[in-house]
Amino acid sequence: MMSIFITTLVLILPLYISTQETCPKEYLRFTPEHSFCKPPNPSCQFVVKGMISKEKSKEIVEIHNRLRNKIAVGEENTCWWASNCI
Repeated sequence: MMSIFITTLVLILPLYISTQETCPKEYLRFTPEHSFCKPPNPSCQFVVKGMISKEKSKEIVEIHNRLRNKIAVGEENTCWWASNCI
């Protein structure tokens, strides 16, 4: 019986520890299988960090803030209502 416990512990503990190190508690509370808890896919070419200039980044943030402000003050009503995604 003790060998089953030790075998189980040896197999499960590394998974638990690696999940704890890489996945914040706010995501673990939903499920350890949350997409944030998974390692990056090495074949994914969609997200490449550092590919836009600071000027372009600032422009994107300014456009985002303008649109967000229009929605906040009721000038933009073509968007869907927000909902709880969790």
